[in-house]
Amino acid sequence: MINQLEKRLRDKDITLEVDVAVRSLLTEEGYDPVYGARPLRRAVMRLLEDTLAQQCLTKPLYPKTRLVVKRVKREGSLIDYTNDIEVEIDYSDVDPELLKSGEGEIDSNALETISNEN
Repeated sequence: MINQLEKRLRDKDITLEVDVAVRSLLTEEGYDPVYGARPLRRAVMRLLEDTLAQQCLTKPLYPKTRLVVKRVKREGSLIDYTNDIEVEIDYSDVDPELLKSGEGEIDSNALETISNEN
């Protein structure tokens, strides 16, 4: 499911990196031996896709943008995490000319479409 999301974003020339701790949270939240993959799909949608959409609607996305999804650590801890997810938007590989002009920005509706595709 994460691979499908990565592929849809890659088609828009956006890189998605999902931290191991986030994958672990998705597995914890989505595990249910009775219902199979349905709870996992809902966990991916609720925790990952919705968070990505909220963050990316507030900032423009350009080709070569890198989205890094991490789990928030508990304050004062190096190894204990909360159930919150944060998204870092990295423009370091984006063409500086695009950043200056604002051209080449990926429409926020395109991101919603990426999130809603199955």
